[in-house]
Amino acid sequence: MRRLAPALALLLLVAGCGLEYESAGTTTTTTTTAPPTAVPTGPADIVFTDQKVEGTIVTVDSVVMPAPGFVVLRIDEDGVPGEIIGIGDVLARGVVANVEVPLFVPLTEPITVHARLHVDVDEDGAFTYEPPDDVVDLPATTANGEDATAVASIDLLPPLGPGELAFADQRSDGEAVVVETIDLPAAGFVGIWTSDPEQPGEPDVLVGRSGLVEAGPSGSVTVDLSPPLLESAPLVAIAYVDRDENGVFVPGDDFDPPAQDVEGAELRTTAFVTVVRLTPTILAVEDQESADGDAVVLGTVGLPSAGFVEIVDGADVLATTDLLEAGEFEGLVVELDPALEPGEYDLVARVLVDFDEDGEPSGLDQPGLDDTLDPIEVSFTVTVPEPEDEDEDA
Repeated sequence: MRRLAPALALLLLVAGCGLEYESAGTTTTTTTTAPPTAVPTGPADIVFTDQKVEGTIVTVDSVVMPAPGFVVLRIDEDGVPGEIIGIGDVLARGVVANVEVPLFVPLTEPITVHARLHVDVDEDGAFTYEPPDDVVDLPATTANGEDATAVASIDLLPPLGPGELAFADQRSDGEAVVVETIDLPAAGFVGIWTSDPEQPGEPDVLVGRSGLVEAGPSGSVTVDLSPPLLESAPLVAIAYVDRDENGVFVPGDDFDPPAQDVEGAELRTTAFVTVVRLTPTILAVEDQESADGDAVVLGTVGLPSAGFVEIVDGADVLATTDLLEAGEFEGLVVELDPALEPGEYDLVARVLVDFDEDGEPSGLDQPGLDDTLDPIEVSFTVTVPEPEDEDEDA
């Protein structure tokens, strides 16, 4: 007999049941009649739709109870209700929406579930129904006299954990940041937030959203920032799971909740982002004549961050300036060593921002960008005249 509360005296549902006992050689018969059931079992109704769950709680959309009672879940066995897998708390009479029913054992795979309403006939607040031995809490019935029952498919929501996330201190041009590694338990996203100035490490404003990241390890993920980060600041990276599986990032508990680490905590980390701006860079150079071929003159140079100007002839770098601070320069002279021989040269001037901030040109430095985020390169012609004949001068 299934009883989910301390046992009460067994109800005698059949009227006129007799109990006999002997005393002093005399047989006495006592007749006890059970009171008629006063608790109505109908009309009732239930709405139960297909859903995805964490694995521990199933939600029945709504019920109509003719009297206090329960929602009872049974697993489907070849189209009919089988073993009981969950029982809800006692419900009040009337309409009740979003009834949560805990499962005895968490789900590990999709199943089909039968939900049926039962009335708390003995009014003890505990469900008792195990035919044929004990059928105290009878099934509720609909207006047409049928059992109030419904069937739904129950699937598992994508898991929230465990996942991993690595977001280290880095330099950025303010347009994007890089999350070093991410390992998600299900497909999801990375959101980049500014850090709350009053609660460092807590997210404040969402400034970056990744595209959909597949489940499992994904290596580095670049996240564009909008609006761009204009000053160096701490940023918070949070991993999310695409719970509604629509491929669109909408942070929130119901849609795309935060992923979790191995301890069940929100999967997030904070990094300090040093902004080294690449834009707007300005560079203007005019065609010119260099009497000795040992220098060229730049027109206007505007640097958003400290950097260098290179003079290039094809694949050859002819000269690089010393480190220039951020700002604007006019008539900057760049010396060439060795000097150019007499002739005409098609040269290119380009800007390199000192991205690694080491004060020296290196492969880590980035090209300066114009307003359209294209690298700045300006072509110009330098003419080195032939030297005058000294005899003619004499």
